[in-house]
Amino acid sequence: MSNVRDTQDVIEQVIDESVLKLLKGTDTTQKAMFNKIMALARGLTLNADGTIKQSTANLKAIREVKAILSNTLKTKAYKADVKGYTDEFNTVKGINDEYLGTLSEGFNPEKLVYKEVQKQAVSLTQSSLLGAGVDENIIKPVANILQDSITSGAMYGDMIQSLQTEILGDAERLGHLKRYSSQISWDAIEQFNRQYKNTVSSDLGHEWYQYASGTSRDSRSYCKKRVRRFFHKKEIEDSARLKWEGKIPTTTASNIFTYAGGYNCRHSYDAVLIDGVPNRVIQRNIDNGNYKPSQDVLDKLKPKAKDTIKKVDARKPSGMPQSVWDKLPETQKKKVFDTLEKARVKENIGLKTIEYHKKFAENNLADRVSYGKIQNPETIGRINKQADELFKKYDIKKLDDLVPTAPKDTSWARANGKVLRLNHNAFNEAGIKERFDSTNTNYKKHWDDAIKKQQFQIKRLDEYLEKNPKEITHYNLTKKRMNRKINEYEKTKETYSRHNVLYEGKEYESIITHEMGHTINDQRTGKLSRGLYMNTGMDKHIAGELNSKQFEVYSRAVKSGDIGKISEYASNNAEEFFAESFTMYHFKDKTLPKYIIDFFDDYFKKTKL
Repeated sequence: MSNVRDTQDVIEQVIDESVLKLLKGTDTTQKAMFNKIMALARGLTLNADGTIKQSTANLKAIREVKAILSNTLKTKAYKADVKGYTDEFNTVKGINDEYLGTLSEGFNPEKLVYKEVQKQAVSLTQSSLLGAGVDENIIKPVANILQDSITSGAMYGDMIQSLQTEILGDAERLGHLKRYSSQISWDAIEQFNRQYKNTVSSDLGHEWYQYASGTSRDSRSYCKKRVRRFFHKKEIEDSARLKWEGKIPTTTASNIFTYAGGYNCRHSYDAVLIDGVPNRVIQRNIDNGNYKPSQDVLDKLKPKAKDTIKKVDARKPSGMPQSVWDKLPETQKKKVFDTLEKARVKENIGLKTIEYHKKFAENNLADRVSYGKIQNPETIGRINKQADELFKKYDIKKLDDLVPTAPKDTSWARANGKVLRLNHNAFNEAGIKERFDSTNTNYKKHWDDAIKKQQFQIKRLDEYLEKNPKEITHYNLTKKRMNRKINEYEKTKETYSRHNVLYEGKEYESIITHEMGHTINDQRTGKLSRGLYMNTGMDKHIAGELNSKQFEVYSRAVKSGDIGKISEYASNNAEEFFAESFTMYHFKDKTLPKYIIDFFDDYFKKTKL
């Protein structure tokens, strides 16, 4: 496997299958344990009132219970389940070996120290599931219940209830063996996966890592801030000093690569080549002293020469496609420019200052206004004009804020009933052209390229298998996942014609209309604020019915395939479906299905402010 994400996906699939198979067998073992204990309990002598008699014969049963449970837990079937589970440690090692081999030509997976890591991990895990760990965590608690019940003369029925809850579990928790095995099995194989990779990476001198993710079972802050991001080794070691919920208390700089985010963490720090590390991450570590670059790395960080940047004719109307403008003779271009120049003066758009547009927005659109890095007056004028048109037509209430998106937010824009956020990367001539091309013009090509990439990876795997026939298990898992991806890509390509509703020549207006769709949805029926309606005169029952109707229409579009007439983005959820469909509704796009148009007509009629 040639990249971190593919490797981690396959490893997580192996881990999931091995752990779930082991846990499935614990149900049978728990029942056998309980039946054995019940047979023993039925032999206890009781007092006339149903309490357990404090007798020598009864106390003798306590000594017998440990042997009975030990024999039950160490049957051939359970031992076979545990062995099958620990055998998968070798599968995980093999998958990692395949990836690590792509990073270093001198990597030798047969090195004794690497095998010893696996051997120790298997030994400790088997001890936890079959040896001292089971005696301490499974057998001892059951024996304690029996001892406490007999020595205190407890009610027989209470003892049986306690034993049943302890061994088999109840509606609120799993049985003790399954609960204990679940914790041990998830953590053991995940920690081995991380420990093995760290042993090899440290041995080979790797410096750069990506925080890879499979199917995360947690939402702890440490992982959320790092997932899929790149780090230098020293940054990772320094992070061990931080505090977060779920952190293993003994986490240090030396074991952070093994413990990662803590208990039940499904992430790992995977070594990567510096060629795949973003320049900003490399520069960050040069600045903080973590990394001393070679001259080749410094050359990579140099900005591209200015003469490689394509010059844009400033006279081209922003609403005219570049292909149309390029075909016009120079005299016609001048005529078009002069005509639009006069129109701009008349409409006060483009030739007014940013301060003028800011004051206009503060008077009409939002109480607090900042355009951040959007510094083109004409662009800001188009934003204001479209927003003002929508405010008036759909009676949108004035917002609290019209401000930039957060620095690391890659969304084009965001909105709810009170705030509109704009990303400067979307609101510039080069940025919007790139977004239109990627989401509309080249949308099909994007999926064709993705399919070809997967097919190429399968071809590489076939070649690898010819040289390493013993890796057939890893190969089959990987190929199965890649073929599944190809099917998903082909289905997406056939279903949709674009990723976003974005009209050429009206790209900025399309984005603003989409975001105002969210604002309307929130202000009128509280769809985003979950019941916090800005329309105080709105009947909450009607709002609830309309929100339910919105989901029904969304579901109908998905099931019928009509969602493909809107956009791939509209399929995400009912809220994005509303915003994308509203954009088509506002621009009177005839391809929008009639039942969706009827929904909007009814929505605006019933929520009239």
